[in-house]
Amino acid sequence: MDEEFEGQEPEEEIEEFPHYIDIPKEFYSEASGKPFEKCSVCAKNLLQPETWYVVEKAVKRYPKYNVQDVVFEYAICAGCHSEMEQRLSTESKQKMQAFMKERVDLEKRADHFYGNRDFDITSWIDKCAVSKNTRAELKEYQI
Repeated sequence: MDEEFEGQEPEEEIEEFPHYIDIPKEFYSEASGKPFEKCSVCAKNLLQPETWYVVEKAVKRYPKYNVQDVVFEYAICAGCHSEMEQRLSTESKQKMQAFMKERVDLEKRADHFYGNRDFDITSWIDKCAVSKNTRAELKEYQI
């Protein structure tokens, strides 16, 4: 046994990110009521193991009528997402990065949820990462 480690408790093995969970219903297609199956750009099958993709939805709430509507939704594979990012000008990328850096600490946010082993998607998307308002307080939001 190595003397340097003698008498020390072994470190708890930390699960590596990402933690896989079932696709939350909030990220299902409004049109089909099921998970997105194809990339909205290239039609790649998104439900294959190890396929990385992004789902985005914009929601508009009508509190007076107690209803909400999905304004747009899409799912794109990592390849198409990367291609779209590459098309942005350097100035646009810098402005978006500055905006997020100024208003959101994404690393701290991920550490909070992941560090607490909080994989309940509701707690992740209930508050706006920028304004800190809850979805119930907002007339429009994106997830």
